[in-house]
Amino acid sequence: MNILVSGAGGVRTDFVQQYLIRILNPHLQQSWNIDSYTGRTIQNLKPNNYTGEYIVYKEHSGLRRISDSEYILSRRENIVAEYDKVFYLLHNHQDIEECTKRAWEHVVKSYMYNSAENYTGAEIHAKIDHESEISLHGNDNISVLGVSILRFADIISDHGWQSLQEAMEVDFPVHAAHLWQTALTHSHSPDKVYYRGELFTKDHVRQRVEYYYARKQEYYGEN
Repeated sequence: MNILVSGAGGVRTDFVQQYLIRILNPHLQQSWNIDSYTGRTIQNLKPNNYTGEYIVYKEHSGLRRISDSEYILSRRENIVAEYDKVFYLLHNHQDIEECTKRAWEHVVKSYMYNSAENYTGAEIHAKIDHESEISLHGNDNISVLGVSILRFADIISDHGWQSLQEAMEVDFPVHAAHLWQTALTHSHSPDKVYYRGELFTKDHVRQRVEYYYARKQEYYGEN
């Protein structure tokens, strides 16, 4: 069975992918590595380097692309081309805390400590502004034929594994909750990070999200 996990940066696509690989293929013994400083899941098991009944892929496509005919067969059945199951991890674009967490974790895990670009401090500030703004863009009530929408709030909760189990429509093994909850405790980025001698904080990202949220409300005349 081929499975796709997709979503914006910062919503734990790597985390969910690695969890599903291990929980659905119990014969795999390789450890699940999570960086102790950033909380970033290290993809030591990828679709091309393990065998099993369940092959789990990951990418960062938007829902619009996933809904294109490239992915979904042009017939009425809820079948996604190339994949037997597709999960899309979606944060609440109206919730400042969820937008803040998504933006902050994406910047820390993808730009500060997992990039070949070697960004300067000024470039990280620009990334924070960009991610804070785009975190507020999107449709929280969207649905796509053949795609299971999983809420970010559920994914970062102790019961996130249950949402995955229900969407997979299979019974997970008895250790499913323990594996999820143990890994989850190590997966959160710290609230303060020193990068190139400068202190960056989650609070600063929250302030930028609040700023863009106010601008969005003003532009659309929302209360």
